[in-house]
Amino acid sequence: PMAMMAMAGVQALSGQTAGLLSQAAQIAGGGGPGLAAFATTLASSALGFLGAGGLSAREGVVSGPSPRADAGTALAGSGSGVGSDASGLFPLPGIMNTIVSTFKSDSVGVARAEQIGVSKVTNVGQTSLESVGKFKKIAVGEEFVIECGDSKFIMKANGEVIILGKTFNFVATDHFQLRGKPIDLN
Repeated sequence: PMAMMAMAGVQALSGQTAGLLSQAAQIAGGGGPGLAAFATTLASSALGFLGAGGLSAREGVVSGPSPRADAGTALAGSGSGVGSDASGLFPLPGIMNTIVSTFKSDSVGVARAEQIGVSKVTNVGQTSLESVGKFKKIAVGEEFVIECGDSKFIMKANGEVIILGKTFNFVATDHFQLRGKPIDLN
């Protein structure tokens, strides 16, 4: 119950995260039935949370009676109960799920690499900040889109750049240069 309360904010995002994952899979070309099953599990807000039967069985594992009295039979039964309930949380083999109720920090001394075969979705409920000390490059194969309300910035692989918005304000404290053949001004 405490884990459920602590994770309420994350659970509230689960439906939207599942939608983003499905959208990412469509853009990438599908991802197969496994990705669809995983997205469905995310949307159900059940991922990583045991049901009532699993929580009850868990109590038998972490705070049950001494296994000496019955040669571990009750402990084995509790473990089976946890395993049975947990198997319903994951639709496929090969899924790893980590739940941290309040804070998580990673520190890496030199480098970190991440490889993902099809899609990655990050859903932040409120604020996301990033600081890069020297250089950052984002390389996108076909299309790069930034959206904020009624504003949109689109870059395509063919060199087309589209900026959409209600009003534009271009300010230069020095030289301002505009080049093109031709330049159409309304």
